[in-house]
Amino acid sequence: MQKRGCLKELIIKAKSSDQESIYLVISRFNPIMRKLERSLGYDEAYSDLTIWMISAIKKYDPIKQKQIS
Repeated sequence: MQKRGCLKELIIKAKSSDQESIYLVISRFNPIMRKLERSLGYDEAYSDLTIWMISAIKKYDPIKQKQIS
């Protein structure tokens, strides 16, 4: 397994269907996804959040992101 790396780089790799990068991005957001799962309060909330995360990765456009200086 690769090192954690920059989140933006991981998302770009994940966008190209790199399974390991997708896993690492989801792993980084796991704590907040678990918190949301508890607050949503239904059985398949974590699965739905994971599907949403993968969809968000595929829609991510790094060119549209503004640089913060």
